[in-house]
Parts: sequence; C-alpha cells; structure tokens
Amino acid sequence: MQEMTKFDELISRTNSIYVLKRVGESPGIGQREIIDGDGRNSKLRRLNEFVEAGLIIERTLSAGRTLKQYYLSEKGERFLKMYLEFEEGEGIRTGIHSLGDKDSFGADA
Repeated sequence: MQEMTKFDELISRTNSIYVLKRVGESPGIGQREIIDGDGRNSKLRRLNEFVEAGLIIERTLSAGRTLKQYYLSEKGERFLKMYLEFEEGEGIRTGIHSLGDKDSFGADA
C-alpha cells in the first residue's frame, strides 16, 4: 500500500507524464533532450525518481565521454500505455470488458 502511495505521489508531480512520454517516444534518448526547455530542474528530478522507481532504465555508455541513455522499463511501458489509452478516452481494459462496454449481463458497465 505504501508503494502505491509513493507511485501516486510521483505521477502527480510536475512534468511526470511529460518525462515518461518523452522517453517512450524516443527510446535511447539522452538526458539533455529530456530536460530541455522550461522546468529543467523538475524534469531532471522526475527522471531520476522514475529510474529509482523502476519505470525508466538508465544505460551508461562510455565512448570518449560518458553518455546516459534512457528507456522505459516493461513496467513503465505498461503504465504509459494504460495512461495514454485512458487519456484518449478508450477507457481501461480489463479481463472481462472495457469501461463503457456492456457487462456479461447486458447492462452498461
């Protein structure tokens, strides 16, 4: 339960969804591209928090200089997919039906 509360708090913070979307749209993206523009400090904090929470994977490469690349983890991909479906009005899919469909008895879900 405490882990879910921490997750809820993290997702509700400034630039949380922006950072997840940015990494999801551009796997292997660098830190500079993620935090560019307004809100650099909050974007960097969210990025680090998502790495710590296991939603984003950080890979460090050394090719003359250290370069960090970011990818969504499997958990991050699942969360972002559900979030985008919900945002687009598709509802959340369940094993039985999706929101807005008829349930097994023919009533509105």
